[in-house]
Order: sequence, then C-alpha cells, then structure tokens
Amino acid sequence: MATEKKTLSNEHISIDIETLPQCKIKIKGTLKQAVVKDCYKDATKEISKKVEMPGFRKGKVPPAMLEKNFKKDMVAKTKELALQKTLLETLILSKLHILQTHPTLRSNFKVFDVEKDCTFELEFQVEAEVPDIDLKDIKIKKTKEEAITQTHIDDMIERMQHYFAEFKEVKRKIKENDFVDLDIYDEEQKQMIFNDKRFRVNKKSMALWMFDALKDKEVGQTFEQTSTLDVDAPKEVKDKFKPTKCKITIKKIVEGSFPDVDEAFAKKVGSNNVEDLHKNAKKMLEQQSKEKVKEEDRTSLIEAILKKHPFEIPEVLLSTQKELLLKELVSRLSDARALDKDIIERKKDLEHTAEIQAKKIIQTYLLTQKIAKEEKIEVSQNEIISHLLKVMPQQAMQILNDPNQTEKRDAMIQDTVIYLTQNKVLDLLIEKLSKD
Repeated sequence: MATEKKTLSNEHISIDIETLPQCKIKIKGTLKQAVVKDCYKDATKEISKKVEMPGFRKGKVPPAMLEKNFKKDMVAKTKELALQKTLLETLILSKLHILQTHPTLRSNFKVFDVEKDCTFELEFQVEAEVPDIDLKDIKIKKTKEEAITQTHIDDMIERMQHYFAEFKEVKRKIKENDFVDLDIYDEEQKQMIFNDKRFRVNKKSMALWMFDALKDKEVGQTFEQTSTLDVDAPKEVKDKFKPTKCKITIKKIVEGSFPDVDEAFAKKVGSNNVEDLHKNAKKMLEQQSKEKVKEEDRTSLIEAILKKHPFEIPEVLLSTQKELLLKELVSRLSDARALDKDIIERKKDLEHTAEIQAKKIIQTYLLTQKIAKEEKIEVSQNEIISHLLKVMPQQAMQILNDPNQTEKRDAMIQDTVIYLTQNKVLDLLIEKLSKD
C-alpha cells in the first residue's frame, strides 16, 4: 500500500497525516500556544489543590508562589494535559477509527514550551478497512461430494472392529496384517513425521513402498527408505507427491484379534442387526462427506475473496496472532522430537508460514464479522452447546459445568461463536453464489 498524506487544521491544532502500510497512521502537528496556556492554567489549579505552604491553606497558594516553588511539577502536568488535548483534538479533526485494543503506538512532543506553539508526533494503529464484497467478482469451483461405495462402508466397519479388537505384542518378524508401532523421521526436513504411530501392515492400509520395506523386519530395527508413489495413487496425491527420505524405527509388533461382524457386534455399536449396521455406516459416511464438501467450499470461497479483495490489517493484530501460531508450530516440532538446532534452522520458514496463516485468520475474521453484522447473523446458545458437545463432548461438559473454569469456558464459547459465525457467513455466500 502506498503512503498517503493530508493536512488538516482548526483553531486549536494543525496536523499532517501520513497513512502507512499495516493500518498505521503517523501524524506530525502543532498545538497552538493558546491551548497550551489553557492547559497551564488547568495544571496550576490541579497542583494548587494539593499544595500546602506555611501561611496558606490548600488551594489558596498564589500562582506566583506556585510557579516559583513547583515550576517543574507544573510544566510536567501541563505537558500531560496538553498531550491529552492533542490526542482528543487530533481524533476529532481527523475522524480516524482508532483500533481500540491498541490505540496509541507513540505520542510525544518534539518541542514543548508553555510560552510557544508546541510540535508533536503521534502514531496510531487504526482499524482495517474491510472491503465490500461483490459476489459477481467471485468464482469458485464447488467440491463434488464423494459417492459412498461398499468399500467405504466396509472400511468404516473395520474401524469399528478395531475399537473392540484385542491386541497382543509378539516377538517375531513382521507378517502381513500385523500392526506395528513406528517412529518415522524425515531426514531432509529434520523432523519426526510420526512418533510411536501404529500402522496395519497390508497393501490397503499403507503405501506399497512401506509395505515392502516392513516385511520380515523385526522389533528394534532402524532403516532408511525413500518414499515412492503408488502406480494407482489418485491424481491429487500424484500432483502433491514429493519423495521423502525417511528413517524408520520399529518399536513394537502386535497381532490383532477382531470381533466378527454379526448381530452381537452390530448391537454393540448401536445398530439392530448387520443390515442396519451397514445402513448406519453409510449415513455416517454421507454426513462426513457433506461436511468435508462444506469445509472445502468455505476454504475455496475465502481464498477467492481475499485474492480478489485483499486488504491491510493492523500490524499489532498480525504480530500477536503470528506469535501464537509460531509457538504452536515450534511446539509441534518439539513434540515430534525435532532437535533444537533443526528448529532454529527452520525458524525463518516457520515465521513465514505463521505470518501467512495469521493474516488469513485475521482477514477471515474481520470480513465475516462485517458481513454477519450486515446480514444480522447470530449464533444461538443451543448452537454453541450442540457444536461443543459434537466436537469435544467430555471436555466441553467438564468446562461448562465447572465454576472454577470461568475464564476457560468464556474463551471456549467465544472461539465457538467466531467459528460458527464464520461458517454461517460463508455458507450464506456460497448459497448466494449458487443462485447467481
């Protein structure tokens, strides 16, 4: 964003305003001598009320004696009052929308003399100018809902079986359909990809290169292997694939005994019989597919909007959000057992990633909040509770019902309101797009 300059004045003050990138405003100006003198009089009155001198009661000390004995205090108080007046007059004259959470970045007098005009400098952080969105300018490719096949249903039922399976650790070479706990370390990125992660050793559950590499290996073995692409991999996987040199450590080999898919099992998972189990599994998968489509469409829409209507955001908001995300990224690397020196080496990349994500988060928030206000979109208490119980049932109930976790509860509810509001706004825009 190019800087913009303008000059304004009234009987009290004159200011030169410079608009800078990242919603910063720099102001140089002059406070007229008459205003400074009024501030000096007010300062004298305030100090007089507090001062006692022999022969005089509080508030009755003559100004000349005050000036003689408390000149330094009077000038300091005058400067304080003059700065307050400067800020007030500047805001009235400029009509700036100051960012309430971080209003003044810098304020000081360059020259201050109670007998003269006083020059000053101010720096403000102002609110972002969120653009109006014209949907005629926006085009997105809507995500197609995936058709649910019998294979998908069987996979889901297998995951249910896994929940009720019995596992036994074994000391032998790996066989097909065993389970293995692995550490997988990315030799190039210098970070753990998986830490103590359990895999099922078969061609359906893992990439062929890993299946071949694990066969006949034993617990405790560590070996290096470079990932390769399966011939029948989907196009989207092929487009994003990049060979990765990995160091793999086998930590445990486990045999799994799975329950039969019969009526007893069906009832265990909340269905009446096997046929009902298949129907319920299909419904769940269809719902998941719909949610996935919604999320992908929302992401596509916000990216299209921000590409078409980019806007500056306050630097203080960006830096705060960036710092939070950076801590999270570093924490993930630490949890993945990345070495400190590797984290330091990647810090620049991490900072760049955090800044991009932070900018998108803040822009999305500001944009959706503006539209929510215009469209009178609100989130009900029932919607908040319903969402929390869906995504984190046990934790949500514990926090909501614990009087000692008020701060955590309020933060959780606020985050939920923001999330649901954004979704409602984006879903509304997608609906409008589909009608155009």
